[in-house]
Amino acid sequence: MAKIVMIVPPLMGHINPTVALGQQLLASGHDVVWLGYEVSLRRSLPPQYRVIALDEEGDDWMGHQQVTDHGAQERRGFAGLHYLWESVFIPLAQRTFHTVERLLHQERPDLCIVDQQMLSGALVCQKWAYPYLTSATTSAALINPLEGLPQVQEWHRQLLVSLWEDFQVTPPDTSPYLELSPLGTIAFSSQRMALSTTNGALPRELTSPVYFVGPAIEGERSHIDFPWERIDKELPKLFVSMGTINAERAAPLYQRLIEGLADLSLQVIAAAPPKYFAEAPVHWIIQDRVPQLQLLGYMDVVFCHGGHNTTMEALTFGLPLVIAPIRDDQPVIAEQVKAVGAGQRVHFSRVKPSQLRIVIENALNDPKYREVARSIRNDLLPLSSLDTPPSLDCYPVQSPKRLGAYRAMEVISDHLTRLGVGSETNTPHLS
Repeated sequence: MAKIVMIVPPLMGHINPTVALGQQLLASGHDVVWLGYEVSLRRSLPPQYRVIALDEEGDDWMGHQQVTDHGAQERRGFAGLHYLWESVFIPLAQRTFHTVERLLHQERPDLCIVDQQMLSGALVCQKWAYPYLTSATTSAALINPLEGLPQVQEWHRQLLVSLWEDFQVTPPDTSPYLELSPLGTIAFSSQRMALSTTNGALPRELTSPVYFVGPAIEGERSHIDFPWERIDKELPKLFVSMGTINAERAAPLYQRLIEGLADLSLQVIAAAPPKYFAEAPVHWIIQDRVPQLQLLGYMDVVFCHGGHNTTMEALTFGLPLVIAPIRDDQPVIAEQVKAVGAGQRVHFSRVKPSQLRIVIENALNDPKYREVARSIRNDLLPLSSLDTPPSLDCYPVQSPKRLGAYRAMEVISDHLTRLGVGSETNTPHLS
């Protein structure tokens, strides 16, 4: 048995894959602990799982205000990237480094799983030689999206180098991927998707292994009530999600969606604030939070902002996508979906109701999108599952048990064996 610490930022899309992975590791007899902001973790983790809270008394940093501000503002392109790193990720690392350091010295893990954007975790592990694997919840950061923008690349690298120097950690090499573990990165993504816009290859600067395991959607998540009896089995169904921090920004888009689709023979189910759907048809179902993984088994098309988890979960169910990216990695994910042929991209702020209607009807009726989505699904599912697709005639929908979390567990088990967990040589040096 190994002690494994998951180090995650207060972002739901980054936490959720670790929930399924942690459950797989716990079922295999490992001691698993989550280190992060407790309020965020408890939204996804079953209550019995152990959390080490980064929150300190009186510490409401981020009160998730920076993240909320990022979602509400119009920043895009470099402005959005600049804010995300200089106002969210770097301050998060600076504020949490010493707490992460103290807690890891207290826990003495055999292995850490560190989210790619929880930089304090990578810093502490590198400084004190704690073995760690990087968790990448989006493929965008692994394919050098700043290629062709040398000045932006240099700005980003200098941000990281300065952070490493602030905490007396020697940067591991000269690549732009300072935060990645030399042991490797677990990418909860599709290799075919990730490489669809890169001529089939990862950047040469990325020298450590990348393990594409697919989305981690197995296991138990916190319960969310849903009116299952209202699902209309006779109508095609569109699932809508614009993410957890974009509600205010997405309000005009929701209105255009209603205008474009209200008279179609279609049921829309949206994870969104109901107040923005006051004029929606009565058979649409709108909730702030929904049991997304269970719902996807009933859907025909997914309309989203290109959040990596939602995109990959849709493809695991063989569903075509219409994507309206807002910022950050979302344009990259949208281009991957378009390049591979699994869906279409629309402009988040300029798409008209009539255009939404056309692209969603195309996604519903043109078989080419569904064929590609299902072929990616076949890439993601284990061979033993291909003849037994998810059962959609029961509640909750039953999905295969060996997906991204199981594959990630296999990667971790292999590294634990290589590290000789349980031997005296595995204890990190703290002197």
